[in-house]
Amino acid sequence: MSTQECTVSGYSDSEYNLPLQVGGVFIIMVISIVTCLFAVVVKTTSGFKVPSIVFFVVQHFGTGIITSTAFVHLLPEAFLTLTNPCAGKFLSETFPGFPGVIIMISGLIMFGVEAWIKYCIYHSSAAELQQSDSQPSMDSLSASSNTQRTLPFSNSKDPKQDINIESSEIVTVMVLELGVVVHSVFVGLSLGTAQGPTFWSLLIAVAFHQGFEGLALGVRLANLRIKTFYQVLACLPFGFTAPLGQAIGIAARKSFSENSPTVLVTIGIINCISTGLLIYGIYVDILVHDFMNQYEEPLSKPKAICATISILLGLVCMSVLAAWA
Repeated sequence: MSTQECTVSGYSDSEYNLPLQVGGVFIIMVISIVTCLFAVVVKTTSGFKVPSIVFFVVQHFGTGIITSTAFVHLLPEAFLTLTNPCAGKFLSETFPGFPGVIIMISGLIMFGVEAWIKYCIYHSSAAELQQSDSQPSMDSLSASSNTQRTLPFSNSKDPKQDINIESSEIVTVMVLELGVVVHSVFVGLSLGTAQGPTFWSLLIAVAFHQGFEGLALGVRLANLRIKTFYQVLACLPFGFTAPLGQAIGIAARKSFSENSPTVLVTIGIINCISTGLLIYGIYVDILVHDFMNQYEEPLSKPKAICATISILLGLVCMSVLAAWA
């Protein structure tokens, strides 16, 4: 494929509807923010009485959503973009396995980063606990009482172990959010450069895409033992990244070429990194924590079946969306 064919823009003034595109930015922004905040608001507001089983089902449905995002949306796209002939002969012919290398390295780096963060949090908190133990007995009782209130989910009698569990959950959700957020930018970019009839089908697909991912992320954030303010704050990056991608697409619509070598390599590498993060987060943290957590009682048989069906439903719904977005 010639350089000119790779860099030519497919933009057409007659096909591109700027007012609709601008409206689409706000539509996707509202859907992303509302779906992510929904679980947080429902769980932290006393006026809502939602059965715990609903959160349980949605949580595992979200696991299926994120798993499908990694394997059905990001992974194939990463290989397609980096093995495109316009990306260069080295990537497309000499070393087509390069995307797998990036995915592997990103997962390993995330393992090192997560281990280091957990180590720092654990030893920092352990030092504080040791210092509190040396204070008068009334202070110690107060500190112990506060620890029990903030970590009611653990059966452990060791506060250090409780802190390690809590820090692990926070890091896991942050890893998942990072992978989803980066992916959302390029989903928005695709929508921002779409034109003609393609725009409408893509807008609907992206709306469902962001809605499912927002719900999945929101439930995980709502389950964290952190202040509501920080839960809401953590939802905002997801809410604004897809609209940001759309805005970039709108601004660059006349010069943007999806087959440009720079665009292909940039999007491909970032998709590989996101894939590695999500695969690591799902298989190393989420599924292990939900089904094989050594600090909690195993799921009962009915709950395990319910969780499995919910995951499968999430996988199916998000996989079907891959046909459009």
